[in-house]
This record gives sequence, structure tokens and C-alpha cells, in this order.
Amino acid sequence: MNALRMPGCRPEPLGSYLKSLGVLRLVGEQEDPEAKGSWRAGTFELKTNLTEQGLIDFLVRDYRPTPLLAPWTRGGGFRTDVDRTSEKVLRAFESSTDARLESFRSTISSGQEVFRSATEKGWDRTKDKAQWVTLCRANFPDESVLWIDAVVVLTSDDPVYPPLLGGAGGVLGRMDLSVNFMQNLSKVLALPGTNTSEGQSRAWLLRSVFGVGSAPLIAGSAGQFDPGGGVNSSPLGHADKLINPWDYVLLLEGALLFAGAAARRLSFDGKGKAAMPFMVNNSTVGYASGSSQEGSRGEVWLPLWSRPVTYAEAAHFIGEGRSDWRGRQARTGLDMAKAAASLGVDRGIEGFSRHAFL
Repeated sequence: MNALRMPGCRPEPLGSYLKSLGVLRLVGEQEDPEAKGSWRAGTFELKTNLTEQGLIDFLVRDYRPTPLLAPWTRGGGFRTDVDRTSEKVLRAFESSTDARLESFRSTISSGQEVFRSATEKGWDRTKDKAQWVTLCRANFPDESVLWIDAVVVLTSDDPVYPPLLGGAGGVLGRMDLSVNFMQNLSKVLALPGTNTSEGQSRAWLLRSVFGVGSAPLIAGSAGQFDPGGGVNSSPLGHADKLINPWDYVLLLEGALLFAGAAARRLSFDGKGKAAMPFMVNNSTVGYASGSSQEGSRGEVWLPLWSRPVTYAEAAHFIGEGRSDWRGRQARTGLDMAKAAASLGVDRGIEGFSRHAFL
């Protein structure tokens, strides 16, 4: 086993943490089931039978992307009466003959059937989103279900949207995560029409994962995952938003480990609640800008561990998200701090990286 330290994969910002899990997930699922990941001195380390060059080769040449599609959003790319960027990207994936995109093409076909059926029924994407999502869940291939569960949790009441992946089922403001994923994916896979090469993709990947090289970033935004650029981001007042396309692709692949689950908590009010792993209501303490007047969509405590674990093990304890304080699940950031201090979390978790959605 080779111990690959990844200086480009750190607990902060949010996208960097999720990117680390993305590497562990993809290697564990597609290349080396015995690969193990851990956090050491603020850096992610992967123990695997792959060498550094082997890891680069796998991701650039053999990685099979998870189909992330969202017919239930207005900008998901499934409309046939417009010719926007989202529709062009979707058509490019649909017509591609790249073997790595076989699952994507199958899911696009299922998504088109869902779109036609929902449109014929006259379903509205806002009022009837639960029906849209239910139909997608029933028709999409199994590999797409994690994505659906990560962005929308269907409860006995209205759908709930975990803030980790946006507030409207995979949408951050005007950014449709699935479309942005495909745009960045087309670049790192060097698909025809992108004007990128395999060499460029390798350079981006080396910088993204191992923090080496000088591959130039491209225009784009990672939103809340790496909130750089924009207003007041430079001494001159404004700086362009830049992104490494591999960062975006890997962070969304890693975010799927936090797929939510519907849980009934009778201690609340007897209604179905969305239980997102390690997600709690915000407590405006512990950081300099904390204010009770600040709007919040909650906060997530991302677990850090030093004992190497496989992807399957990591998925299990992250999915369980155990954080107990005085015999009940932690509800606030303050509860999480108390749970961590009292060992009311899974054994092996040695710390957390805390992120608030404000």
C-alpha cells in the first residue's frame, strides 16, 4: 500500500473537504476497494495500491462519473423549446460516444421520460416538486439515487432541501449544480468541443489533489463550497471568480456521502424531519462575526479522523451521523460542541470542521 499525502485536500474550505471524500469514494468504488483514507496534520492521506501516477491515470482516463441530473429544476437542461447553455451541455453528453459516460447517457434517457411524463401531467416544478423527485427516484438508475437523496429529502410533509447542496434541490441561487458539474466534467474529461487536452486535465488534477504545478485556473464559481472572488475580494474591490474544474467535479462526487435520510423524531413534534448527517441548527457563537440577527440555513460539522478507513466504513459512519447530547440527537451547534466534548459521537472521530450556511 502506498501512502499518498494530498496537500490539495484539506478540511477547509468546504469544497476541499468534500473533494477529499470524492477521491476516497471514486477510488474505493471503481479501482481499489481496500483503499483507506484518513486526516493527518490537516491533510488528507490515501493508502492504496495505486501510485501517485496511477491515481492520476485512473481519474483522467478511467473514472466513470456519477450521473448528476435534475429534471425538476428550471435550468436542468431538459427543455426542448429553448437553446440555453444547459440544454447544449446535456445534448453534448447525450450524443457523446465516450465509454465513461455510458451511465450518464442512460440516466439522461430516463430523465427525458420523466420530463415528458411530468409535463404532460401539468406538474409545476415548485408546487409539485415532490412528485417530480418521486418519479425520478422510481425511474433513474441506482447510481443516481445517492444524488437525489443528497439534494432532496422526501418527508411526510413538504420536501426538505439540505443546505449542503443548495436550498432548492441542487440549486445555489441561480447555479444549477448538475449543469455546472457537467460543464466542468466535460473539461476534465477533455470531451470534443471543450478545447482542453488530457495534458491540461492532468495539470489541473495535480494542482487540485497534490497542490503542485502551475495549471491556470479558469473563469467560474464554486459558490458556497469555495467562496472566493466577487465583491470586496481584492484590494481593488473586485476580483474575477476562478475555479479548478477538478475541484468542482470531485467535491460533488464526495458530497454524495452526505445523502440525507427521512427520520421521524417524536421528541420534536411527531412529524417527519429531514436528518442530514452532522447537520444542525446554527448557533451564533464560536466565530467572530456571530450575530443573532444573521439569517442562517444551519451548520454542518464535518468529521475528521486519523485511523485509516475504507470508503464503505466512511460512508457508514457519516451516513449514521451520530452526535448525542444527554440521550438525544444534537439539534444546534452548541449541542454538537457538547456532544464532541462528552464523546457523544462515533469512536474514532477526533475533531470536526465546522461550516455555517449564512
